[in-house]
Amino acid sequence: MAVGSKDSEEDNEKSVKKWNGSTIELDDFDKKIARWCRKQYGTIIGDYLWENSMPDLDGMHGSTWNEHCEMVWDAINDKDSHLAKGLWDVSSGFWNKEWHAKWRKKQYDKLFDKVEASVTENAALEVANLGMEKACDLRHHLLKQFGGAGEDIQARQERFEAGMPANAGGIAFPSGTVIPDKLRELESERVALWKLCPAGRRADYEWGKETTLVKIVMRHLRPTPYNEHIKALLSEIKLRLEFKANMPVWNASTGVYDAAPDVSVQTTEDWDYRNYHDDWLPTWESLKSKLVSVYKEKQFQTPGSSSGKGSSLPTMFMYAGSEGTIYPSSMFMPGGGMNPKIRCFGCGEYGHRKGDAGCKAGPDDWHDSCPPKFLEKVNKNKRKGVDGMSSQSKSDGVCFSFRDTGKCKYGPKCKFKHVRGDGQPSTKKVKLTKMDK
Repeated sequence: MAVGSKDSEEDNEKSVKKWNGSTIELDDFDKKIARWCRKQYGTIIGDYLWENSMPDLDGMHGSTWNEHCEMVWDAINDKDSHLAKGLWDVSSGFWNKEWHAKWRKKQYDKLFDKVEASVTENAALEVANLGMEKACDLRHHLLKQFGGAGEDIQARQERFEAGMPANAGGIAFPSGTVIPDKLRELESERVALWKLCPAGRRADYEWGKETTLVKIVMRHLRPTPYNEHIKALLSEIKLRLEFKANMPVWNASTGVYDAAPDVSVQTTEDWDYRNYHDDWLPTWESLKSKLVSVYKEKQFQTPGSSSGKGSSLPTMFMYAGSEGTIYPSSMFMPGGGMNPKIRCFGCGEYGHRKGDAGCKAGPDDWHDSCPPKFLEKVNKNKRKGVDGMSSQSKSDGVCFSFRDTGKCKYGPKCKFKHVRGDGQPSTKKVKLTKMDK
């Protein structure tokens, strides 16, 4: 049974696609080996072994040493409870550091065999060159050779800082960006950069911090409509900091609450404080939640959109006119009294027509958005003495047709005055047509 199981495992290794050193597939290979380690040794010990971050044996003493031994024992017990039962005894040698040093060496040998069986071509050459004696450095070596070189990391960091635009030098959040997908892409890159960093340096690695990701997103969303909502989120943080700063502080020596000093100006108004203190930043989860919520909500409220699949960034809760006029979102909702599809030919603002109450344009003001053919017709009517908007005479209601020709097809039903060219009332009898009778 055991032999059959071993043969089956070897057949599976042959059938599984091996990694050839491709940079594109490096992250998948890294995750694959990490999963194997966690399956073999549990989450904590498995990650420690693959990332070569096992704690120093010589540096552990007392309760710290006992906790580490128990953690290793749990990993062994999950795989072989019979073996673990025998190791628990004090005389087994398990509680000595020499035993753990030998055990680690054996596990790294197994890890080397697993990696060697999972690679081919260039990756296989690098594994062979490293050798089993340095199996603990496997991950660091492969990442450095195929994805962690200085120039490669620098380029990825620069692209990450630029917001990962589709093209070099492009805009991070162009019109039509699907916000949930974009945020997911940026977060994934931050995690990838964090994993590429050696474990001992991750705490200080700038590109692996969530606060850096928050700053990058906020900076690139500044020229977009989303900035209004980010400001609202920062205002919430401001109120929270002011409330916290003015809360009474418990004085243990006196047994009473002392009034808090007024530090609200320092924490909320001082830009030096804002720029260099992360407590002014929203958490990544709160920022992501806010942006995704606004994006989904506005998919159904974007002016001119008939479906939830809008191709442009949401208009948020405000709408800016061509001259900077800001309209609240209520004006664009049903019953709000404005139609965002209508544009005034006079002032160029949306929501009304030329001549409506509140229009800033004068009678002779025409915006560039006015169609040329319409403007040409208006100018032509003006030359005839007719109001360009209504085509109605600016005179006292004189029928121009009768004035100029002495005839009018409307006869006595004409709503304008029939006067001669000299301004005198007409004395001519109008012959009624059959239709007029």
